[in-house]
Amino acid sequence: MFTNKRLNLLIIISIFILGVFYFFIDAEKDQKTQNPLQEQPHYKDGDSINVESVGAIGDGKADDTKAIQSAVDSLKNKRGTVLFESGKTYRITDSIKATSDITFISTEKDNAKIFMDNNESKVPAFDLKGNIRYTTTIKSDQLKTGNNSIALSKVNGVKSGDLLLIESDTPWYFDPRIGKENLHKGELHRVIGLNKNSVLIENPLWDTYIKDSEIITVKIIDPITINMKNITVERNKSNNRTVGIKLEYTSDSVFHNLTVKNSVSTGIHIVSSFRTSIENSLIIGANDQYSGYGIQSYGSSFSMIRDNTVFGSRRGIDISGLYPDYYSIVEFNTVFGGGKNENGFNYLSEDTQYGIGSHSTANYTIFRNNILGNLNYGINIRSANVTIEGNSFIGYIKGASILLAYGKNAIIKNNKTISGKAVPKIADKYSLPDNVEDFKANSFIYIKDTYSFDKGTVKITNNQANNISTEFILLIVQDNPVNFLLSNLIIEKNYVKYDVNGSKDIKYFINSTESINTEELTIDQNIIRFNNKNGIYKKYNNIK
Repeated sequence: MFTNKRLNLLIIISIFILGVFYFFIDAEKDQKTQNPLQEQPHYKDGDSINVESVGAIGDGKADDTKAIQSAVDSLKNKRGTVLFESGKTYRITDSIKATSDITFISTEKDNAKIFMDNNESKVPAFDLKGNIRYTTTIKSDQLKTGNNSIALSKVNGVKSGDLLLIESDTPWYFDPRIGKENLHKGELHRVIGLNKNSVLIENPLWDTYIKDSEIITVKIIDPITINMKNITVERNKSNNRTVGIKLEYTSDSVFHNLTVKNSVSTGIHIVSSFRTSIENSLIIGANDQYSGYGIQSYGSSFSMIRDNTVFGSRRGIDISGLYPDYYSIVEFNTVFGGGKNENGFNYLSEDTQYGIGSHSTANYTIFRNNILGNLNYGINIRSANVTIEGNSFIGYIKGASILLAYGKNAIIKNNKTISGKAVPKIADKYSLPDNVEDFKANSFIYIKDTYSFDKGTVKITNNQANNISTEFILLIVQDNPVNFLLSNLIIEKNYVKYDVNGSKDIKYFINSTESINTEELTIDQNIIRFNNKNGIYKKYNNIK
């Protein structure tokens, strides 16, 4: 039997062991859930300022522009915080500008609103921009793929943490739009040090530059870091190309729990920035008929866009640039269509609406685990080396779930369509045209003849396509009606269920808009089903 002393000692030891166990469990939990803006940061005295302490009213009527800008300017180069009173509305009539590290945050969990009472085009409510140290020109033979070192004639003043932007005069490989936008080669890197007359960069050079045939411009940029949390940015509804938040030349910026409304051109615009994170935010009404981007990463590197929701915008989330955006990730977002463009035309029936994708130059982008519904096209691709994985297409898709227009090398796997009106209530905020019915996309994938099969591979595998009304894949032939090089198209282990309306209804696995010649395709282990026993199935149409 235990004595009282031995029993007490055993109890103490047991409590100590349990305490150590729960300490490590809590530590691991904290590590997993840690977020750069999870809690309001603690700053030294003088490093934070409440906008109301410098004259802001926050009643939604008074013009608080000068007071807020004064608060921002007072923290220049101090890495400080501008505080807005939670739940209040601050009216501004011009951009709030920041050119050094700063945090914008509400005092409590409820958002503070910044109402931009100015509809001037391309003037953002928040204009957040780093500084160019200098610009120089180098020879293309100084850039070698895979190198982490770039020789420059001048390295004085270059610091670790600076950004290095390379731009070539050579057009981008796919759809360069020469004479209009002049899309071109280039890439954005971060400096990690110096070695004599060379700059060391964090990641190796990604592209290939041809000796003596390209003019290379290099910008050395002193970036800023912007943090923003629990802020709403709202603009008047207008027909002008208004912008909500624009950040340019930034590094390691984090935007968390924002709401951006009625920024017709772009809700959040990420330009030439490195490792930006946009999380848990809501974007409504980026509905310009030509642009209209909810969130756009533009010529940036390693953007992380996740857990956001976009409604009523022409393009929900876009990855592109005048020069390529590299290695961005778009995941766990929800994008729903419906609503009207800025001219009052209904999306889906009178104007085209896209979920996510790459509008122009981009490389090595990942689109995964997003929910996309009530759109003309779910994912639109005009870029190279893209992965489309685990996305769900629900509600009504007028054209195709996925459109490959330009680029090379695509992996399309584990995506699925969900038939019926299984649209979450959150999507009901935007009305849909009367003719929108259950999910019955014409095709799961459209592929245009402008897509470069001869330069790479398209692998379509383990997708689940339900209620497809015409074909699994449609080849859109416009410029090259004779030969369509499909030898690098691999289609394996997909489940396809067609929506059949009658015994004479013909369904195709691969259909082409024009008669084409091609090599033998790699098609294996796909499962084909009809929603009833009627209908006619053909593997190919217009393909020899």
